[in-house]
Order: sequence, then structure tokens, then C-alpha cells
Amino acid sequence: MSIEKYKLSLKRDVLRIDKNGELSTKGLLKNIAENNSFIKQDKNNNYLIKVISPIEHNSVFAFNKFKEITNVLAEEVYNEEELMWPLGNYSMNNININLTTRVDFEFTEELLKEKLENINDKYLYNKIKSNILDFNIVKLLCGSFKYKVYENKIEVVDIPLDNKTAYGITLNTVNFFIVLLFLGLDLELENSNNETKLLEKANKDLFNALSYINKKYNLKAEE
Repeated sequence: MSIEKYKLSLKRDVLRIDKNGELSTKGLLKNIAENNSFIKQDKNNNYLIKVISPIEHNSVFAFNKFKEITNVLAEEVYNEEELMWPLGNYSMNNININLTTRVDFEFTEELLKEKLENINDKYLYNKIKSNILDFNIVKLLCGSFKYKVYENKIEVVDIPLDNKTAYGITLNTVNFFIVLLFLGLDLELENSNNETKLLEKANKDLFNALSYINKKYNLKAEE
């Protein structure tokens, strides 16, 4: 499949906290317009924000835009003398909030749209699982993510927030999910551009990590 046949967007949850670790009690961020398409503030819960990248044909472009938007948000939060909660789960004062990231794929080729008509969420997940010998180790590294299949798009949801990066997800992880999607849809990479090389590198690096972890530690994820 050529890279141009799909588009993607990245999304993440952000939690505003004060310097004591408590949820923000301040109002909406003043310099972020209420109708901003890329930074969505929750009017009912001012401490909760969603970051959404523009839809791009290239994972690198999408990720770079995602980083830019996250940096803008981080500066605005800092200006309010607040912080962005760095972990995937917030639990304090009997309040529990789970923060995740997400990758949305939209397909532009008719043949791919027809393929989506014949599959569902469970089929895609099981198809990918059947193509990977150590899928439990994938779950250990990438969490218990899920797929949602629609008429012309697929959402990879409930990806745990990666607290090792300020952006909640890495480009390598995004590319890995693209590779998984190719496996699930029985598609092949076409050696035609730089992004394909990035995808192949992500595939190789992460599967090498899976093999190493399984061999060294014999780890098992919960079914």
C-alpha cells in the first residue's frame, strides 16, 4: 500500500494540575480560543483538555504538528502557573482519571474502503494478533489498545499515555501501529519513500525489542 492512500491524526488527553498536584480550579485557558480545532477544552471540566493534530498524509508531519500543538498548550498551562499531569492515570482525593492517546486513520482509496466493509473491530484485532507470535509482549509495551472500524476509517484507541515522553506517544510507536494495521488489513509496504523506511525501521526495532524482552525475562501479559 502506498503511503498516500491513507491519512492520519493523533490525539491525546491532557490534565491540568496545580503545583500541589490537585486538579486545576481555574477557568479555561485565556489564550486558547473556545473553537480551537486542535486544543479542545472541556467547559464542564476545565482541567481536562484534548490535543488533536491536523489530518496529514505522513506520520512524520502529523507527529511534528502534534508536538507543536502540545508545546503551545504546555506554554499556556505554564503561564497559568500550572502543570500538565505526566502520567497515564490520575488518582487523588477519590478522583480517578485515565489518560490515553489515540491514532485515527482515514482511507482514501476505494479498494480499502471496500475492505473495511467486510471487517469489524474484533476481526481486525484478532487478525493482527494471529500475525504476531508474541502478542502478549506487544500488550506489555503498548497497553491494551483497541480498534474501532468505521466506513472509511479506523481508530486505534485506549493507547496508554507514555510518561517517558512529554508528548504522550513517540513517532516510533505511531509507526508501529501503522505496521500493525498493515498486518491486519493484509497490506504490504511499498518501498517508495522515506516514510516507508521509517515504518520498516519501527517494525524492525520494536519486534527486536519484543523478542529480546521475551527471551530475557519471559514476561507475560494478562489475557
